[in-house]
Amino acid sequence: MFNKFFFFFFLMVNLVSGQNILSNDDAYNKKKSEELASSAVSHFKNNDLKKSTELLFKAKEYAEKTDDYALIARMNGSIAHQYVQLNLNDKAKFYLSNAIQQVNKLPEGDKKKLLKTLSFLEIGNIDFDEGNYQKANDYYKKSLREIELVKKRDEQSLYHHRRSLYNIGNSYYFLTNDSAEIYLNKALAIKNNYNKELDHFIYNSLSQVYSERKEYQRAIDTLKVVLKHKNELDKRLLSDVYYNLSQNYKYLGDQSQYSFYNEEYIKLNKWTKEKEMQAISSAINAEQKDYKEAISDADSSKKKRCCDSGHFCFVSSRSDHLFALPQEKRKEGF
Repeated sequence: MFNKFFFFFFLMVNLVSGQNILSNDDAYNKKKSEELASSAVSHFKNNDLKKSTELLFKAKEYAEKTDDYALIARMNGSIAHQYVQLNLNDKAKFYLSNAIQQVNKLPEGDKKKLLKTLSFLEIGNIDFDEGNYQKANDYYKKSLREIELVKKRDEQSLYHHRRSLYNIGNSYYFLTNDSAEIYLNKALAIKNNYNKELDHFIYNSLSQVYSERKEYQRAIDTLKVVLKHKNELDKRLLSDVYYNLSQNYKYLGDQSQYSFYNEEYIKLNKWTKEKEMQAISSAINAEQKDYKEAISDADSSKKKRCCDSGHFCFVSSRSDHLFALPQEKRKEGF
């Protein structure tokens, strides 16, 4: 399923109506959280999952020192998205649950609908990873319904509209439903300059649809369109492209091309697995730090309650990471 593909970006966050004006400390914490998350996105795009993960946990720490529900939701959602990329779905559910709790505190409006769209996408991604393709498809459709209710049709909302259509189409492919191609082409038909990487994930999924119909050359031609952007591609997506090319050449009986792309796939897949293991190690270290701080806060609160905490008390939903990162796995183009 992507991301990965994932592609990560940031929502513009305004003060929630009804909240008090932020103090200088809150303003600093919010700015610091955004800066760290932005840096995490840059490292993610450079395939440095380890550093990206470290920065996201730091961004969450600063976000949770504010009373900005949307910001807290985005940072927890981004960590959830990162865990989905690493196939650690139980961890992803933990952080997604917390993100959703924060989203539910927001007043009705476009911001809430957009974050609900992202939440449904992420829940669908988890179900997709676990092989529950029908459930995933149902959540992707919920995300589509939410995004279609957003009144302000800017570049970001159009991007997530495309993501919803892409994920519906991709899940239909795994359900062997003929609607897969329809939804994938609907996603391509929406013209949007924001995060063009999503197109590469859509073409990759379309190639699988063609291959399933035994249109192997058409599948290869579609993958070659993606390969033109080889140097820009997320490494996990590039690994998928190499694998799909190898299989289509195998079906055509072209042993030379099959061997070439299969070898490229094996080399790149090994590299991506090593990067994922480094990111998992980084996440474990960050969680241990978070856990120790939570214990310290709890101990202090026995004497005096503190309103400024880095608590770690929720269960979790694939950015923006959910909420901030632009990467999609095979199931998703963001």
